[in-house]
Amino acid sequence: SVGSALTWNLYSKGINSGIRHLAIAGTNDNIVAINLVHYESDDSDSIVSASSASMLQFGVPLVTLDDKNHANEKGESAIPLVPCCDSLLSTCSIKDMVNGISSFLKKESENSIINSFNLDSNSYYLKPQNDLSPFNEGIIVLRISPEANQVALKKDGITYPLVSNTNTGIWTYYSGFPSQLGLTLPIGIYVLFVDKLNLVIDIEIKPVQTIIIKINVL
Repeated sequence: SVGSALTWNLYSKGINSGIRHLAIAGTNDNIVAINLVHYESDDSDSIVSASSASMLQFGVPLVTLDDKNHANEKGESAIPLVPCCDSLLSTCSIKDMVNGISSFLKKESENSIINSFNLDSNSYYLKPQNDLSPFNEGIIVLRISPEANQVALKKDGITYPLVSNTNTGIWTYYSGFPSQLGLTLPIGIYVLFVDKLNLVIDIEIKPVQTIIIKINVL
């Protein structure tokens, strides 16, 4: 969940550099039953944000699929009474995704992997350290010590209040403005305010990534 200890620990540990990794995220936010009660982000599959699924910050490529929602990524259809993709009446297919994963597991070249996914114009194979990302939002996970009552980020004259997970004390952004719903914030450099005090600390939100920061306030 947002601001959970599990999320913090996973990001803090990083990844095993001795294992090849590839992250895949759907960006088709079209599961109606979910959308009626919840909005995850501008880059989500209705349940998980691509910025959350991304491991670009650990040097792992990210494949985003604009025709896949959270159910489709598991081979399931999100349409009632239609059990799975590539079945009768199904509107989803996982053949290209399976081909791309197979190419990766066979340790084929990067170009072969990209070609196997058969990406359309709104789906992407993103490489780490690529400054030309088509995405313009990201996520922050922040821990303040000692505990604070109010935490906010400010950019271009707009203040974005963060919310604290009551169980962990970890701060994240969620909603706050009708124009900026969900977990993600516009990319760029923000100034950090803790209990209304400007700490003169710049924080950068990076495209389709989650940044994790621990700050000790003297």
